[in-house]
Amino acid sequence: MRLLCVIQDRRMASSRIRIAAMLPHLAERGIAAEAVPYPEGFAGLAALLGRARGYDAVWLQKKLPNWLDALLWRRCPVPLVFDFDDAICFRKDLKRGSYRSPVRERKFRRALGLAAAVTCGNRYLASLVPARDAGKPTLLYPSPVPTDVPLRDYGAAAGPWVLGWIGGKGNLSSLEQIVPELVALRRRHDFVLRVVSDGAFSAPDLAVENVPWSLEHQEAQVAGFDLGLMPLDGASPFDLGKCSYKVLQYMAAGVVPVADAVGMNAEVIRDGENGCLIKGSEGWGRVLKGLLEGGRGSLAPLGQAARRDAQDRFSYEKNADALAGFFQALPPVGRST
Repeated sequence: MRLLCVIQDRRMASSRIRIAAMLPHLAERGIAAEAVPYPEGFAGLAALLGRARGYDAVWLQKKLPNWLDALLWRRCPVPLVFDFDDAICFRKDLKRGSYRSPVRERKFRRALGLAAAVTCGNRYLASLVPARDAGKPTLLYPSPVPTDVPLRDYGAAAGPWVLGWIGGKGNLSSLEQIVPELVALRRRHDFVLRVVSDGAFSAPDLAVENVPWSLEHQEAQVAGFDLGLMPLDGASPFDLGKCSYKVLQYMAAGVVPVADAVGMNAEVIRDGENGCLIKGSEGWGRVLKGLLEGGRGSLAPLGQAARRDAQDRFSYEKNADALAGFFQALPPVGRST
């Protein structure tokens, strides 16, 4: 089988993680896949769709076509599979007073209408598919995480505790929302907040270490965390659609994840078994206080369970099997018009 993958940018995390890094694993399972950037201009898209005749399917990743592009996509000669790993029909923040965006919603419905099948990151995202398209083949495809990574050794760790967060600068606002509880916690417990990002984070009453993110060193940085943090806003439909990738990175390294029980986080983390969930009024301060007072030794079993789950459920190898089977089962015809 030949698969043409149309991505936005290899530097974009979702394109790199969900598509580009998956291609070798698909090749091992009989799918010759190639990734190309979304073309510029009407003529570029027309040329790409002409090229698509040499493939068995097209995998379009997270791009919301405008109405002009949609005219061409309707002529796609092979089944089109649409992939998304964010709640892209909503705005990310409330700068305009609402998460809703009629323009995004319209483009999202258009993209789903063009598709013969759908791959998406979690159940919440699948629930956003319009009713008219709900019967199309749909695969829940969690963003895979590498598992051949450095591991946290709680037995050898010493010095101040390291509470860690990794992510893009556009998501630093989620970390800001728990700063008051972290400040209160630090009055009684010594810890460092280590932020691995392409942007700097500051909190005057916390000991913050900013580490520039790099693809080559991110796994080693995560393995230096004692606890991996993923705060989310449960009132945000955009945050509800998050695919818990931070949590998965922590788990792959055997680092205990601590996350708000929002969206996919509550499915990935089994509270008290492979990590800790912040539920309702419990609060970050209370949960973190209990973990710090329990000592690093008590974290080792949770970290080991987290790593096993990362290997068994979220590795590239595990997801490649499901993904390959999904593509190979696509009917040659059946594209929505």
